[in-house]
Amino acid sequence: MSNTTSVSPYDTQSETTTSVLAGVATIAVAGIAGTAAVINWLAEQTQEQKAAIAASRDGDRKRQVMAALRVTSVGLNLRDSGSLVASAKVLGYLPVGPARSGVTLLQNATGQRLVVEAAPSGKAVLHAASGRPSIETVVRQHTLDQVRRHFMERGMGTRMARTGAAEVEVTGSEQGSRHGDGQAVVNARVRRDGTLLIDVDQVKGPRCERIVAGLLEAVGGEVTEVRRKHSYFEIPGEIAAAKVRVRG
Repeated sequence: MSNTTSVSPYDTQSETTTSVLAGVATIAVAGIAGTAAVINWLAEQTQEQKAAIAASRDGDRKRQVMAALRVTSVGLNLRDSGSLVASAKVLGYLPVGPARSGVTLLQNATGQRLVVEAAPSGKAVLHAASGRPSIETVVRQHTLDQVRRHFMERGMGTRMARTGAAEVEVTGSEQGSRHGDGQAVVNARVRRDGTLLIDVDQVKGPRCERIVAGLLEAVGGEVTEVRRKHSYFEIPGEIAAAKVRVRG
């Protein structure tokens, strides 16, 4: 094996459990209609939230603040929010209402609602009033969709298997003999939360890094850990591996 790489689609710099819609609680109180309307729309998702809004005695202002406090927002490294919306559609979410600049409202048949936002940084942000699990489900589907598409676009033989605990392993195998350093077999294990474990096998030398880089771009991820295996240090075409001492 050349290397094993852990990948996360989540942006650790902006990830949060309260809405990042430009300081939504403050904006809602200030009465900026666009943001407040999105938050109110999310807040109508559950019966609990509906009851809280109905019990409000202070009108729209209290309603907006209460809603803001219940919104979960998660930042992603992904810059193509369109592919995220496409994966949400696979799960049964459909766009709701007229198009908004940088914001897509989504709802499924059971009434669960999501908002996909293109943040000023260019990265995608997911908002939900049903908590983080619904966000992770969409991120997981997106990671799975993008890995499969990436393999197929490169003419790799692809197979998929469920490994339990809501994990799916997608294996892509290079066809033919275009590369002198081996025909790569790439195992991409998609975890429940959408994070990814990539294992590159049958390749000598550092080409595995380019293989991983392609998957990173496809899923919109960042590397969280890399473990280089023995064959990473082998020179293509040679039988014996070069012994390399890595200093900490």
